[in-house]
Amino acid sequence: MWTFIIIIIGLIVGKFIYDSLSQNKEMKSQGGLRTKYAKLVQALLDSDPRARIIQETNTFVNVGVSGPAGSQSYFLQQTFGKLTVQIVVKNNPLLGNMTIERSFPEDMDQDEMINELMEAQKNEMQKKLQQYQ
Repeated sequence: MWTFIIIIIGLIVGKFIYDSLSQNKEMKSQGGLRTKYAKLVQALLDSDPRARIIQETNTFVNVGVSGPAGSQSYFLQQTFGKLTVQIVVKNNPLLGNMTIERSFPEDMDQDEMINELMEAQKNEMQKKLQQYQ
């Protein structure tokens, strides 16, 4: 019985590793995440003149900015058929800490992704700022 369970777990782990390596290879052949989602990455860089790419791999990009008003990071992660974007704000004097996460189909129009992210961020900021009214 235990042998069967160990074999099943091994197959699942092996499949996951194979799929991850295949995805990494596919993203590399497309020029990496920064190239595949160039419009989105550029929009995030353009959102603040101090924004920079902090970390990058074939399937991950971190765009961030830090200053007196805290830090803001955009984490873009290519996952199986999806692009997951996480917006993290830390130590902002007005907003405190805030995290927003959205997932998009990998073939979705990047302008729509940008609009949805900016709208979600605006809505979350408005909620946070209502505490001061």
